[in-house]
Amino acid sequence: MRPFQTSDFVLASFAVYMGQELISVDRSDPNRASFLFQVDDAWPTYLAAFQAGRAAVEPGRFAICQKSVKSALLDGVLRRCKEQAAIGRALAGGEVNK
Repeated sequence: MRPFQTSDFVLASFAVYMGQELISVDRSDPNRASFLFQVDDAWPTYLAAFQAGRAAVEPGRFAICQKSVKSALLDGVLRRCKEQAAIGRALAGGEVNK
């Protein structure tokens, strides 16, 4: 596990979807939040697929992940994101189109 940081809301939602653990949200800049994750060894593959436009997600579950990240952003509550990360870890194996 290693840290990964992004200020991209959609990428943060995708990280949760793929089972990465959101550990904090830095809201010290009033114009931009930063999401800090602990990512696993598979993350670089997922990130490359996302950046190349080849990542496939199930829309309903992705929407739930977006709500979890938004909740963490607005409320500072990470519990729901951690629950989604656990679900993502259980389901993530092979969900990226190669």
